[in-house]
Amino acid sequence: MFRPLDFHWKRLLPYWISQILGGMLGGAINLGIFRSWYDLRDPNRDTLVYASTFGEYFPNPSMWSEPEDQSLMYVAECMAVEAWGAGVLMFMILVFTDPRNQALKSKDAAPFFIGFTVAMLICLYAPLQQAGWNPARDLGPRIIAAIAGYGTMAIPGPRNGFWAYIVGPLIGAPLGALVYDVILARGLRKYE
Repeated sequence: MFRPLDFHWKRLLPYWISQILGGMLGGAINLGIFRSWYDLRDPNRDTLVYASTFGEYFPNPSMWSEPEDQSLMYVAECMAVEAWGAGVLMFMILVFTDPRNQALKSKDAAPFFIGFTVAMLICLYAPLQQAGWNPARDLGPRIIAAIAGYGTMAIPGPRNGFWAYIVGPLIGAPLGALVYDVILARGLRKYE
């Protein structure tokens, strides 16, 4: 689960910061490109559908926009879906990139299969809660949304649940790595 030879823990904080800054940059670029559209369609910065172009919300506001739809998913369920998706994604990344795994002899195809995994997870879960899987992918643009005037619509969100998109992947990804190490990696050690 922990790979100090592959990624030393001292590199973790700079990695997290760069991820969040990258998410903020992406959010700022989208804001710059679509600012006139936001000004026209959501001048008060109070519409959840437009706020969701910066971060993830549950249930997905583009599909479930009626007030009674809010009971379709709770914060804990959203966090569980985020943990599950991040865990599956981490597990598959390790499957496809482990040089000992000869099921995929050419690692040149790994990006395709990892992208396919992301696409399938998004197809399954984005209709429910927009499928973040990466805390920086949600938090960085959400910070830009707060700066752009969405305020509490961005952070903490209408149901105080923005943290589910941060905590869920931070739980799920290490668990996905642990499952990989316990189930598959042990068997691969025979072939080293």
